[in-house]
Amino acid sequence: MKKMNVLLIANGEIKDYEYTKRFVSEYDAVYCCDGGIKHCEQLGLFPNVIVGDFDSSLESSFDKYIKTGAEIFKFPSEKDFSDTELGLIKAVEDGATNITILGGLGKRFDHALANAHILMYALENRVTARLVDEHSEIVLINKEISINGKPGDIISLIPLTTEVVDVTITGVKYPLSNKTLKAGSGISFSISNVIVNKTANISLSSGLLFVILARD
Repeated sequence: MKKMNVLLIANGEIKDYEYTKRFVSEYDAVYCCDGGIKHCEQLGLFPNVIVGDFDSSLESSFDKYIKTGAEIFKFPSEKDFSDTELGLIKAVEDGATNITILGGLGKRFDHALANAHILMYALENRVTARLVDEHSEIVLINKEISINGKPGDIISLIPLTTEVVDVTITGVKYPLSNKTLKAGSGISFSISNVIVNKTANISLSSGLLFVILARD
């Protein structure tokens, strides 16, 4: 299957546009979620697709992008999905194989947590997806992954399901081997690990696990 890299721009907070620009160099399409259009403007991006109920922005603000070929998909304000989730679903339906979500985190913890949870939709459809901001890169896994970083980078593992079984992590200061992680208290040993090589390798046999590459 041909790879399709999608940059999904949500309406959350982006503080450091210069840092964020490193993630916009390799993409095949830009999908914008409603008020995320302000981030597109700051980053100099021209979206291919714009989705949302347009309660965060005026439709007229999209006029110049329509002229450059952007497709508009408008939904009612009383809907069952957030604008970011609608953008993710649309990207997956259009054949995305890799999705990077910018503007999906920020001050609103409820929005950030919901956006972390929608990574499950991508995972269920065998699409690689990650949430990115100036401080974190977040992915959700159900099998294995290799995380590229550098020595000294912080990596944390947080279970989404009640249990995550046979968790193994190598390439870090505190490796784990076939450990069961349980949601709730007692997972502090899987927080703030440190990458000692350029790559950390994580695997599990069952469950869903957030893998977070963190920056202070």
